[in-house]
Amino acid sequence: MSSKEARTYHAQAIVLSHIEYGEADRILKLFTLEKGKISAIAKGVRKIRSRKAGHLEPFTHVNLFLAKG
Repeated sequence: MSSKEARTYHAQAIVLSHIEYGEADRILKLFTLEKGKISAIAKGVRKIRSRKAGHLEPFTHVNLFLAKG
């Protein structure tokens, strides 16, 4: 990561696929216009009371706030 690159950013993306990770998380494969194909971890989306789970299914268009690290 270069010093000029932001640690957090907003992105519009399409969810390509997901992999279950741990008890409550998912690893998402996303396609964004700015960064191309990227992977991201969605924390807590598999919990029963999660309001985010339905929005992160394959082929959905989402607005995301991503953080590197």
